[in-house]
Amino acid sequence: MDGTWARRRLVAGLAVLVVVLGACTSKSEDSNGGSSRGSTLVIAEAATPTSLDSEFVGNQPQNLEAGLNYADPLVQLPTKTNEDGTVDVDVSKAPEPFLAESYERADDGLSFRFTLRKGVKSYFGNELTSADVKYLFERSLGLDGLCGFVMGVSSVDKEDPVSVVDTYTFDINLTKPNPILPLAMATIPICTIYDSTEVKKHATDSDKWAKDWMATHTASFGAYHVETFTPGQETVWVANPNYFKGPLTIQKIIVKAIPEASSRASLLGRGEVDAAVDLTPRQLEELRGNKAVVVESRKGSAGLILGLNNGMPPLDNPKVRQAVAYALPVDEIVSTVFLKAQGVGPAPGYIPGGYPGALDDWPYGNNPDRARQLLQEAGVQNPKVQLSFNTAQAVDEEVAILIQTALRDVGIDVQLQKLSPAKYFEQYFKREAQMVLVNDTPFTPDGPYVLGLYFHPDEGIGPANWVKYNDATVTDLIDRGLASPDPAERTKLAREANQRLVGDAPWGFYLHVGNNFPHLSSMGGYVWQTNNFLRFASFSRKT
Repeated sequence: MDGTWARRRLVAGLAVLVVVLGACTSKSEDSNGGSSRGSTLVIAEAATPTSLDSEFVGNQPQNLEAGLNYADPLVQLPTKTNEDGTVDVDVSKAPEPFLAESYERADDGLSFRFTLRKGVKSYFGNELTSADVKYLFERSLGLDGLCGFVMGVSSVDKEDPVSVVDTYTFDINLTKPNPILPLAMATIPICTIYDSTEVKKHATDSDKWAKDWMATHTASFGAYHVETFTPGQETVWVANPNYFKGPLTIQKIIVKAIPEASSRASLLGRGEVDAAVDLTPRQLEELRGNKAVVVESRKGSAGLILGLNNGMPPLDNPKVRQAVAYALPVDEIVSTVFLKAQGVGPAPGYIPGGYPGALDDWPYGNNPDRARQLLQEAGVQNPKVQLSFNTAQAVDEEVAILIQTALRDVGIDVQLQKLSPAKYFEQYFKREAQMVLVNDTPFTPDGPYVLGLYFHPDEGIGPANWVKYNDATVTDLIDRGLASPDPAERTKLAREANQRLVGDAPWGFYLHVGNNFPHLSSMGGYVWQTNNFLRFASFSRKT
């Protein structure tokens, strides 16, 4: 599900990893920036997955990325080519069939009928059928897994989620009309369709759903299959020889755990890996000067959020929250921390720019005089607040210090709370942070969904409402938007809720931090996804 995804540090030695990487190929880079690894790609990430079972991804981004690559969805967003030649999914269009051959919503809105493509096979050679889809929902409900979140926001009937019509046709049943199911399934990689024939071979009397086996193995109908999984070191992916779309250009992908961002950047700069993720703005800027490296940049949907806990004084006062928002040094953060990089800047409201329901601009920031005036109107003198941030996030401390300095200038004493990932997430999930920096991405490009996720008081709809926001008018607008089958009406209601939210300032800012994918010039095929993860199937090797 959406929610904070922190890239965690693992313990490893760079020297050892370089030796291991060198063993992947006798020659990593030729004089023209071309790779000698052929149909194999090597990618440096901060960590390996902690589990390959998409029902238990936690807050580890590599877990979600894994599910995206071993399990294809029933439907997916179409793609578009931008003016600069980069390729993105198109958030303005409805999902199109993928593993499904077709789908349609019932006239009464209480179900979706899907018809599967025939001949779709897993790595193990078993054909995809309606029984596999039924098993997905049965397993998730049996384990109280994360697919339950998608079921909840989509109003799937948990008592009777799937009605099998025949081998390739089934209905997903809803408790009330709700049109978001296809979009949620296309963008949130946690409702994994498993090869139930293979998975059931590994079930035991004490482990009915093969949970132990699934934590370290894959069995699905996607483009890739995990050949070997060494937690904390590497994950080796191989192409599904039975893939329904035909042979893949890249036959093997080795994802290495390189905990330090500087080490990942150095390895890419030397051509010892084909791509590296989660680099700092300064590292990306240095790589842009390397002729053998391409840094693809978009605005994307990833954001750095300053959350203000609406349930804790003095931030329970909307004028104090507005004062904080006006005092924030947004321009300085963009220029000094993010180096004015492409795609970085305040989002227009609390929905990412480009998503339905986004506003036209951001009204706050860089106005200390207005902040002082609002504090005076609020009758709050010299307030003290704590600002929590995650030590695993590369730039958050820099941002926190700039916030502390700017708020001190208007009379707000900010005490920085530098937390380990474990402590940070404990505080986050308990909603105990007074002010908090959060790195987050709303995966699903739908206005009511995004606002519901972050600001609805019902935890089933708003699991990421960690600022304890609760406004009856906003909740009503979100609920009406979620229920509407009309895209135009959903967008209208989301904009109205978004405008009211921005006026209440439950967040100090929502800053687009850009989507950046640095890779060797010999590698191609990257397609930006709304969840910002890598989808391997599109990758290619340039000749």
